[in-house]
Amino acid sequence: MVVLALFFSIIAQSEALLLDGLFSFINMIMALITLQVSRLISRPNDSRYHFGYWSYEPLLNLAKGSLITIVSLFALGSAIIVLIDGGRHIEADMAMIYAVIATSGCLLVHRYLKQVAKECNSPIIAVDAHNWLIDGVISGAVALAFVVVYLLESMGVNSFTPYADPVLVILLVCGTIPIPLRIIRDNWRQIIGHAPHHETQLETKNCVDSLMSSIPVSHYNLRMSEIGRLLYIQLYLVSDTSMTIAETDLIRERLYDKLNKQLEDRCSSLAVDFIFCTDDQWVKRSTHPDELTNTKTQPDV
Repeated sequence: MVVLALFFSIIAQSEALLLDGLFSFINMIMALITLQVSRLISRPNDSRYHFGYWSYEPLLNLAKGSLITIVSLFALGSAIIVLIDGGRHIEADMAMIYAVIATSGCLLVHRYLKQVAKECNSPIIAVDAHNWLIDGVISGAVALAFVVVYLLESMGVNSFTPYADPVLVILLVCGTIPIPLRIIRDNWRQIIGHAPHHETQLETKNCVDSLMSSIPVSHYNLRMSEIGRLLYIQLYLVSDTSMTIAETDLIRERLYDKLNKQLEDRCSSLAVDFIFCTDDQWVKRSTHPDELTNTKTQPDV
C-alpha cells in the first residue's frame, strides 16, 4: 500500500495521495513494533517487571495515535500553504484509479483485523483495525473527490480543479483527526493509572453488590485500573466476624468466578486482589494513607 500510494502520488502530483501513503507507512512501521510488543506482553512476570509487561500495550497505542496526529497536522499545514499559493494541477484520472484500489484493499484488511481483534480481545489489533479504517475512509474520500474533479474537467470547468487537492487534504485531516486523538486520550489514561470506563466500573460494582448479602462482610472498598487488555481489581472486604483462611478462599472463588464471567467481554485478562480484614484502618492505610498520623503508639505500663 505504501509503494502504491507513493508511485501514484508522483504520477498524479497529488499531496492527498502522498498523505495516504504516509499513513500506510506509519502503520507498516508500527506493525513491526507491534510484533515485538505482542511477544513482550505474553511473557510472565520477572525480576524487572513484577507485574508483567502490560504497560507496553497502551504505550505502543499512544505512539501510534501521536504519529498519525503529527503527520495529519503537517499535511494540514502544507495544504493550507498550497491553497494560499493558488493550488496545484493534478492528474485526476490516475489519482482516481489509485483511490479505488486503495479503498478496496484498506477496507478488506480493516474488516479482517476487526474480526481478529474481537476474537482475541486485543487492543493492539483493534487500534490497527482503526488505522486501516482511517486509510480506507481517506482513500474513499479521495476517490469520490477525484471523480468530481474528473467530471468537471470533462465538462470544461477547470477553474476549481487546482484547489481540489489541498481542499481535499484539509477536509480529510479535519474529518479523521478525532480518531487518533481519541486513541491518545484512552491510552494516556491507562498509562497514568486512570480508572476504567464508567460502564466497566458500574458493572463491576453491581456484580460485587449482588453477592454482598450472602457474605459476612459489613462493607467493602473497590478500586480498579486498566492497563491494555489487563483489568486489575483491588477489593478490600471488612468483616465484623472472624473467618478462617479456608472460608475466605471460598468467598474469593465465588467473587472471582462471578467477576470473570461478568467482565469477559470487557477484558481478556483479569487480576483481582481480595483483602480481608476486621479493622478499617487497613483500608485507610491502602487507599488514604495521608489521613493516618505517624505518631508512635506508647506501650502499656
